[in-house]
Amino acid sequence: MKKSILTFTLVFGMVISFTTSCNKEETREEEIENNYTIPAVSTSAISDITSTNANSGGNVSLDGGSPVTAKGVCWNTSPNPTKENNLTLDGTGVGNFSSNIEGLTPSTTYYLRAYATNAVGTAYGNEISFTTINEDTQVTPQFEIFKIIDGKEIRNIIKTTDGGYIAFAFAEDYDVIKFDADFNIQWNKTYGGTKQDYAESISQTSDGGYLVLGYSKSNDGDVTVNHGEADIWACKIDQAGNLVWEKSYGGSAFDGIGKEKSVLLTDDGGFIFTAYTKSNDGDVSLNKGEYDIWLVKANSTGEIQFEKTFGGSENDFGRQIIKTNSNFTISVSTRSGNGDFNAPGNWIIQIDKNGNEIWKTNFNVLNSGAINNTSDNGIVVVNNSATQYFLNKLDFNGNVIMSNIIDFQSISSKQPSSVHIHETSDQGFVIIGDLGNGNDSDALLFRVSPALNLVYNKIYSGSDLDMSASFIPLNTNNYIYQFSTYSHDIPNLPYSSAEASVIVMLEEIID
Repeated sequence: MKKSILTFTLVFGMVISFTTSCNKEETREEEIENNYTIPAVSTSAISDITSTNANSGGNVSLDGGSPVTAKGVCWNTSPNPTKENNLTLDGTGVGNFSSNIEGLTPSTTYYLRAYATNAVGTAYGNEISFTTINEDTQVTPQFEIFKIIDGKEIRNIIKTTDGGYIAFAFAEDYDVIKFDADFNIQWNKTYGGTKQDYAESISQTSDGGYLVLGYSKSNDGDVTVNHGEADIWACKIDQAGNLVWEKSYGGSAFDGIGKEKSVLLTDDGGFIFTAYTKSNDGDVSLNKGEYDIWLVKANSTGEIQFEKTFGGSENDFGRQIIKTNSNFTISVSTRSGNGDFNAPGNWIIQIDKNGNEIWKTNFNVLNSGAINNTSDNGIVVVNNSATQYFLNKLDFNGNVIMSNIIDFQSISSKQPSSVHIHETSDQGFVIIGDLGNGNDSDALLFRVSPALNLVYNKIYSGSDLDMSASFIPLNTNNYIYQFSTYSHDIPNLPYSSAEASVIVMLEEIID
């Protein structure tokens, strides 16, 4: 009797096991028959990079119809990492998750992507790469005042092909100044009419001349046409500063343009600019409400080839434009939550050569910032809130692959702003901007590592307005930084006029 009972128990256990196995297989087959799919998952940007650690994460937006049983990130030193490499386990189900990545090697490039697993299989998010810090590398900056240009508030300086420089100063005309290599003035000429004409951008053209854009309220002097209120006014001058041609763009309302990087020369000898307009006539074909972002492509003589507006029912402004391979990327600031934008904020938009939108990304901060290209075919963006700088590095498709926040509240309680961001030889970045507004402004330059961590900063602060304007790379680790000042109490900055522009030589010593 005991033997029979034992036999029955074993057979019964085998039946249970077999039945359970069949149920699992039937469940999986049922999921496939019901068109269940692998989850949908995206990878979060990298932040807080050190020599051995980093932070990332992801978002499981869809479970595919089957519960997500595992999610996290995986990484490797080769592209396309999988769960077979290194991974984190960060819970189950849908939604956002964060991942702490540990045990990394200094000065090493890693590839990372999020993953999510359900009964159907494992899905992977977009791949991002990052490089850990070399904790032994030190960057030492050396700042030297090279020249004080008395009586001029220079808004932008660029290097010219003859080894010198050209700039424009703040004035109620286009005040253009040509310098030699030592910043001695070679010529200084003005352009415009009897009303307000403010230059905002200068570029050197392929023939050695210069293209200057800004806005104008004049309808006389050098300005032949004004469509109403203010127009965007372009003037082409030759190497000696002689006016070659001029052109006004706009309609009957106010049309304006941003500062540095609002204009980009194109390979066909023409140019493209991003601006803002309140017009709905003249050169402007459409207005979507209040100020719109206005994009204009012109040929080498200033004739419009195409123009487009982007915007919604509130105020929207075009800020900067860069070339990204055969496309263009523009930074914009919008208060609209409709039309071309589903939320206010600072956006960047990538467009093709005909102005058609490819993709756009919102950084969810309202204050303007700056953009630039990176040597690895990406885009770097700096924006600012009332207290902080937000740094984001994007790949070519607009995915944020790295981010960090820089806060100067321990140094200054003034609101930050940004003018320019430039990549350094080690793939870090220098950012110039200001702390404060109006007469309370201080000029700021700061450096971040390739991991976007703060390396050093320099502030020029007096009792009046001090404002960053230009940043020019000279060679591998040498740069020109230029700021304007109305302060007379900054040490070692003597000048006699109400204002001056200061040329600073910056050398970085990298050990």
